Amino acid sequence: MPDGVGDYASLLAQALRQHAGLESLFLQGTTAAAAPPRHDCWPTLSVPKRTSDALLMTLSTVTSEYSPSAVLAHVSLYGYQSRGLPAWLPDGLERWKAQHRDVPLIMMFHEVWAADARDPLTSSFWTAPLQRRIVGRLRMISDALVTTTQRYQQLLGASARSGPQAVVLNVFSNVGEPDEVLAPDERPSRMVIFGGMGSAQLAAQHAGQMGRLLAAAGITEIVDIGKRSQQMPGGIDSIPVVARGMLPAADVSAILSESRIGILPYPNRSVLGKSGIMAAYAAHGVVPVAMQVSHEDADGLNAGLHYMTASAPVASSSALKSVQTKLLEWYRGHALGVQAQHYAAIIRAAIRAQ
Repeated sequence: MPDGVGDYASLLAQALRQHAGLESLFLQGTTAAAAPPRHDCWPTLSVPKRTSDALLMTLSTVTSEYSPSAVLAHVSLYGYQSRGLPAWLPDGLERWKAQHRDVPLIMMFHEVWAADARDPLTSSFWTAPLQRRIVGRLRMISDALVTTTQRYQQLLGASARSGPQAVVLNVFSNVGEPDEVLAPDERPSRMVIFGGMGSAQLAAQHAGQMGRLLAAAGITEIVDIGKRSQQMPGGIDSIPVVARGMLPAADVSAILSESRIGILPYPNRSVLGKSGIMAAYAAHGVVPVAMQVSHEDADGLNAGLHYMTASAPVASSSALKSVQTKLLEWYRGHALGVQAQHYAAIIRAAIRAQ
């Protein structure tokens, strides 16, 4: 099934092979019955059930049969348990690590815990302290840490009394990185909505802003990509909407390569570095537009320089080109090939330290 973390892990494995000569095998924390492993070029094992005993047994099997030089764990708590409380994960990893101290354990935290949960009427308010405890335990048994944003780096530093400091690597595009990127004025006058809120929600919540944005950017077509629960509108502010639904990565890449602007579904600027949507726009030269902004600029991304806001859309071709150029410069510093080299250095340093 399409999965952001799984796609990230698979693409990273390919890049580690291509750019660093490192081979991978996968252990998925979902049972094979719930998510049959993909038929790809990687050996893949699955935990028989989500318990610490099952994780220890499966990891021990991997260790004895393959003699891995390192273990890289991709952590997003809700991927391992519906409430984001997978106590079996640190339990199993702690027990395995106690028996295999010579094999470095590297954690990639795609997310941490709901640190901003302030409403006691939401479940995240009550689960956040327990999630923080799980994150702290994982940090303390890690030999190296990677995460996706400066905000998460700060939270990881506060999660436990000891443990390594996290290296920040903003995410790369899961839907490709084209070799050639057209300037905005060389593209069709198309806006793309990719994941996040769909065109129906945009039309309902941001009608006035959408009208001004479409006019300022000269948009004549809107393409909506992603799984939607609401009926698509026929158009927004008289601009027709083409609903494409879920698409393979190559098809998404082709649409993005010929789109002028794209909608960012997040108001929180501190999470843009971990956004696969932002990364996809950046890699393809699509000028992102945030409908709302909150918090502060982070991870080298600045409103008005690397992306537009709907409250102050830019209209001229030169302004769009300037945003595109700065965004591409930001992205290419952590594109997939570059990032594989960073990971390889982290892995090899952790191996040498054992």
